[in-house]
Amino acid sequence: MKKMVIVLIYAAMALAQCSHFTKVHTADFASIKIGDVPFGWIESQTNKKMTGHWGVNKEGCLCLLYPRGMNEKEKNLFFTKDHYFKNGEVSVRMKPIEGRVLDGGVIFRAKDRKNYYAVRIDFSHQKLIVELIDRKTPKVIYEKKIVANPNQWHRVRVRFCGKNVIVWFDGKKVLQKEILQKDLLGGVGVIASGDSQIKFDDIEIRVAQ
Repeated sequence: MKKMVIVLIYAAMALAQCSHFTKVHTADFASIKIGDVPFGWIESQTNKKMTGHWGVNKEGCLCLLYPRGMNEKEKNLFFTKDHYFKNGEVSVRMKPIEGRVLDGGVIFRAKDRKNYYAVRIDFSHQKLIVELIDRKTPKVIYEKKIVANPNQWHRVRVRFCGKNVIVWFDGKKVLQKEILQKDLLGGVGVIASGDSQIKFDDIEIRVAQ
């Protein structure tokens, strides 16, 4: 019992250290020309030869305009080139448009298309999924049933610090666990699986001390 209390105290202290942010960046894409890609971001995909094309739509939202991939194993990525860090927070508003696969979310500690963490919302199967992609090999490290209406906007917020991760979905904390296995230095951004066309807006990035 004493050991468990010590572990919980240590985890709380670690997360507290990541609640003080030295840099905050917000991207709402309203000033970006329709069809253009915002400066300072990287477009990528699990299949390097067929990268999907991201851009801003007429509503002023970031969208996967030309997706590549037929199933949820193929990922379209869009992440920061200038903001690379280990600990911090990323949040985004998102809403599915169409696709045989309705699956997307945020990525963090994204070193490249082969190494990153993803927190995805599977709207088709109503699941929250936390996944580690390590040298192109995906591994689901957490999964939970949720209620996610594909016809509504939702906000996903993820705070990561050391091995700890907290996830909020529409303002409700749905996950707080010590499950992160790779202490990567990387970017943050968004992900859409397969042919998922999803609108993203109001991306907020916070870099911890």
